[in-house]
Amino acid sequence: MKKIFLLSFLALSVLILNSCKKKKTNTTTTTTTTTSTAEAADVTFKMENVIESKKMKFGVLEFVNKAGNTYSVSELKYYLSGIEFTKDNGIVVTSSQVSLIDAADEAFQSFDMKQMPNGTYTKMKFYIGVSSFRNHNGLQEGALDPMHGMFWSWNTGYIFFKHDGQFIDSLGVTKGVSFHLGTDAAYTKIEIPVNFTVNGTAKNVFIKFDLNKLYEAPNLIDFDLGNNQQSTTASDSAWIAKMGQNFNYSFSFDHAE
Repeated sequence: MKKIFLLSFLALSVLILNSCKKKKTNTTTTTTTTTSTAEAADVTFKMENVIESKKMKFGVLEFVNKAGNTYSVSELKYYLSGIEFTKDNGIVVTSSQVSLIDAADEAFQSFDMKQMPNGTYTKMKFYIGVSSFRNHNGLQEGALDPMHGMFWSWNTGYIFFKHDGQFIDSLGVTKGVSFHLGTDAAYTKIEIPVNFTVNGTAKNVFIKFDLNKLYEAPNLIDFDLGNNQQSTTASDSAWIAKMGQNFNYSFSFDHAE
């Protein structure tokens, strides 16, 4: 009887052991691999300075504005500051940098937003010029270094926008154009619609500045009625106000890539 019981116990043990081995053999392990996308990326904003559909040229009397003035550009510079970008969900991304744009120097025709958060951006806001605090804070470095030729004096501060060149007046005489926009009254807010998406990879965004639009609307700027504006006297206040209004129509989003 004991032998029969012992044999039965051994047979049952072998059966259980084989069953466990089969289960272990049929078991497989699945490994899932996930990829992560960066939550921000560097974005470069490239300023394309044009006159209507024409690329900016220097020292050539071939451009014509709305007032009928034939003119040239020997120097075109301006400051951008207080830069903000708004997402389609209302979140605002800001930058404290001040950028100098020089249409004649490729090194000064763009500015960078480092690690700009992912998202779709629908609005860009910035100011032409330098804030009152920085405008009267004396000599500074980087884009605000006086070596760039955009600083008047400790009292007056910086030139916010500069266009120097020539034009042919109504009598056919070639004269100089010198438009130097500045003082705190000229600090002008610009808002333009944009349409680009940041998705974790570096991107270039192109913004156009059309010099002719600056002299066109809503205020017509006729060089025959004033070809030398320096923003330093009370008589310049009307011109400063007109230029400030026109700036809102001279910038536009072009494309992103």
